[in-house]
Amino acid sequence: MVYLVLAVLLACFLKGSVKTCRRMVGYWRARRTGVEMQAEVVDNLWNPPVGWQKSADGLAQVVRYHLNERSYDAVIVNASGIRKDLGSFMTIVVSPNSPYEPYDRYQRVGAREQGNLLGLVVIVGLLVLALARH
Repeated sequence: MVYLVLAVLLACFLKGSVKTCRRMVGYWRARRTGVEMQAEVVDNLWNPPVGWQKSADGLAQVVRYHLNERSYDAVIVNASGIRKDLGSFMTIVVSPNSPYEPYDRYQRVGAREQGNLLGLVVIVGLLVLALARH
């Protein structure tokens, strides 16, 4: 029974941790090989749809930027947590290989992502401990 509970918890935390790791790897690649630019805030989305990136208070911002003579609109989280007014600018990083996925220049791992990674470590530790005692 304990193994079943730990396995279910492991699966839940693993899913969130994989998503977090993919996002962070994309951010690091964009920082290393991408283009840093200014993007104009064209809209604020309060409580965007499930699965979309958003800040702790439920805010996501739509930004417009230009890359290779094309204009792109994308939803992005302002890592500073400070709401930007429409028409203001924020610094973003964009990889030319995936121009529809911009990152805030000052992005960091958020509380939810930290919780996923910490939960994964704790569950793996408990699973190892349970297996060692068996």
